[in-house]
Amino acid sequence: MSSSISISGFNNFDSQTIVSLLVKQARAPINLLQSQQQQLRDKANAAATLKSSISSLKSIIDELDGDTLFTSATAKLSSPDVITATAANSATTGTYSVTVNTLAKAQTQASQGYSAADAEVPTGSLSIRIGSMSADPIQINVTTGTLTGLKDAINNKNAGVSATIVNTGSGANPYKLLLTTTNTGTANAIVEIDTSGLNQGSGTVPTFTVTQEAVNSSVTVNGVTVTASSNTITDVIPGVTLNLLKEGASTTLTLSNNDDVIRGALRRFVDSYNEANRFVQSQFKSDTNSRTGVLAGQAVLRVARTQLTEIANTEIATDSDITRLTNIGIQRQDDGSLKIDDAALTDALTNNRDAVKLFLQGGQTPAGDTITGFARTISDTLDSLLDSESGIIGSASSSYQTSITNLQKQIDRMEDRIKALQRTLSLRFLATDRAIAQLQGQASFLTSITQQLSRLNGNNNNK
Repeated sequence: MSSSISISGFNNFDSQTIVSLLVKQARAPINLLQSQQQQLRDKANAAATLKSSISSLKSIIDELDGDTLFTSATAKLSSPDVITATAANSATTGTYSVTVNTLAKAQTQASQGYSAADAEVPTGSLSIRIGSMSADPIQINVTTGTLTGLKDAINNKNAGVSATIVNTGSGANPYKLLLTTTNTGTANAIVEIDTSGLNQGSGTVPTFTVTQEAVNSSVTVNGVTVTASSNTITDVIPGVTLNLLKEGASTTLTLSNNDDVIRGALRRFVDSYNEANRFVQSQFKSDTNSRTGVLAGQAVLRVARTQLTEIANTEIATDSDITRLTNIGIQRQDDGSLKIDDAALTDALTNNRDAVKLFLQGGQTPAGDTITGFARTISDTLDSLLDSESGIIGSASSSYQTSITNLQKQIDRMEDRIKALQRTLSLRFLATDRAIAQLQGQASFLTSITQQLSRLNGNNNNK
């Protein structure tokens, strides 16, 4: 009886599946590191948001220390149709009586009449002198021999005179060329028009007559009269620009402190503070799944919350009634936010403006001490916290990024080892499969020999 020889092994199994399972098991530590990386990315993003909100708050606080915050003035007029007034930061508060005696006017000269706008005029050169006879004349080349051509040549020169053609509607020659100085006042009047150079071709050489004299403006402020070539006066009231509108009329100008600038800066401060506070508080609160923000438990978040609290409670020794934000109507609420009491702020600015300035910007106290104000004190503190190298808020995001990078290096090294492991396992399984295949081939050969021997034995027995 014949029997077969067999060799059992695992070459019938899918070796690639076995390798994949082993590699998957080896990757478990990498998956853990990648999960840690994602957590760090979330923290880095949150830290960057925190830094941005605190940086914005610092910028707004710096505005509270600005040179023009308490020097800005506003202008009010009893008759706004007489003048307009714009007050610069250097303007001094006070009340001014303003009378516009005359408005500045530009000079106008008109030519004799022509039959049409394209009536013939000789070509050549035209000379116009403005201001005084000692001024250099304006030389204008005229190449088109019509009244319109002369007008265009003057306007193309852009030399302080504008030319227009008007139709008076009367007589056989209703068209006149008007020359008007660009600037008002006697210093800008035309003193000479020389047409002797218009001597080529045919047509009538224009002659000009003054139809509107140049006039200087005149304004009286608190009894002092000032004249100027323009209707814009900048030197009669320091820091104030007057634009004269109505001749022979008077108005009262009141310059007062522009507290709206201060209110606006404080509102921006409160809004920026509250935005930072909302983000910080959101990191401490739990969501519907009882999960806190990604920065919960991190030192950077605790420092930020502490600093916001200190800002709200900062006290400046001003030797006055204004030493804290609460004294100017900025109150801290239960949720940590700030809120402005407009009535209290108005009262402080109206009745204790200098003390408000001393509190916000520092300076010399009534006792003669020089102090640093609220804005500079807080700004300096935030500067140190926001420093990109040493500040806990400024360096937090980059610190997380460094940790992410270090983890990635570990992951890369582990990935290299796993790739090497995968190659090694694949080669070993391949070698094993080949060895088993050879053994199975040998087993088949032995089985064949055994069968042949069995047949020979059977034949011998039959004999």
